[in-house]
Amino acid sequence: MVEIIDTGIPAETNNRIIELIKEKGKWKFAKDQKGETISQKDKGMFMFSYNEMQQTLFDIHHPINSNAFFIYDIIRSKIRQKFSSLNRICWNVYWKSITEPDFHIDANEHKYFTFIYNLHDNDGGTEIKINDKTEFYISKSGQAIIFPSHLTHRGIAPKTEKIRFSVAFMAII
Repeated sequence: MVEIIDTGIPAETNNRIIELIKEKGKWKFAKDQKGETISQKDKGMFMFSYNEMQQTLFDIHHPINSNAFFIYDIIRSKIRQKFSSLNRICWNVYWKSITEPDFHIDANEHKYFTFIYNLHDNDGGTEIKINDKTEFYISKSGQAIIFPSHLTHRGIAPKTEKIRFSVAFMAII
């Protein structure tokens, strides 16, 4: 149900991508639920750089999307499941001590899969609920976590490092 893929992408490449998204990113504050108030905990920041169903911030040839498609192609080449298309790319940032995202699902339909790609090592990660049990997957540079998008999950901020960067893909089988 959950598959872990080591992409082999070097940390130096990921570090260049982090610098690119820090410099060129158009970040928004994340909200996990409607009706949130200013007094609630920070949910992190996000940036949709690609969505096949709507106009996004960057065209497909922008360096942010070029790097994302490079990562996606490597992940896709290493997994058993075949995908017909990439639905969206969402970059995420979480901060130590202040970011507390809520559990959520990415899509109800069983044809969607989520890939969480970690851009650097840190003690944050991803929690996924499977059969009433919550599993934690630590952020490891160059590693992707693949799971059905209908599974309840959330990002976890780091506890010792200052920040966590990841990119989430949603693909269709």
